[in-house]
Amino acid sequence: MAGKIIKTALIILTLVLAALFIICALDIYRQGLEARALRADAEIYTSGAIASHFRIIQPVLVLWLVLLLVSIVYKPGREEEKAQNRASNEGIAVRGPLWLTLALIALSVVLIVLGIMNGGLRDVLVKAVNICSECIGLG
Repeated sequence: MAGKIIKTALIILTLVLAALFIICALDIYRQGLEARALRADAEIYTSGAIASHFRIIQPVLVLWLVLLLVSIVYKPGREEEKAQNRASNEGIAVRGPLWLTLALIALSVVLIVLGIMNGGLRDVLVKAVNICSECIGLG
């Protein structure tokens, strides 16, 4: 029962997070266009605008990450499943140890945060916008 609640909450939060990302991206673009209308050489995507919008998304993102970790760690009936696998000898377990999964997730989060703090988020965003703009003929 609790596993279904966690899974449902994770799905709902994923949809909310996606909607927030879309809304914030459109708002950043709108603000950039307004700035460009006032000054022709203004940048549309500034790190200040991205940071201010990230503050809006951050609590939902943290809650989503916590739920994701809980869904990975919390597996009801896991011991029974292991016993059945041993008894049936149907195959090798595909999943690695839990500590390895958690360590990789923690390492990923740390590296993403370091990349954002290093300014990599802005670089990737600018490159993605340039590629998309050139591809559809806007740039």
